Amino acid sequence: MKLNKRITQYRLCESLSLRNTEQIFESNIASKLNGILAMEGNLIIDELTIFLKTQEMSKQTKLACEEIIEELKVEKA
Repeated sequence: MKLNKRITQYRLCESLSLRNTEQIFESNIASKLNGILAMEGNLIIDELTIFLKTQEMSKQTKLACEEIIEELKVEKA
């Protein structure tokens, strides 16, 4: 499974209302998500699922994360 990290970062930046990818490190949630997305295949799915259940975030960010999980599941199949 290969995640297009650049597209994923842009999607997350947009959902977190960050103006550019450099600001991703200024957001605690974005930093955590960036760490999760740096993991390998199944770990991303597992950790992102846990993260969604334990962290408060905007609906838009949640939706972006859910879409990433679904894309990874499709790639895995």
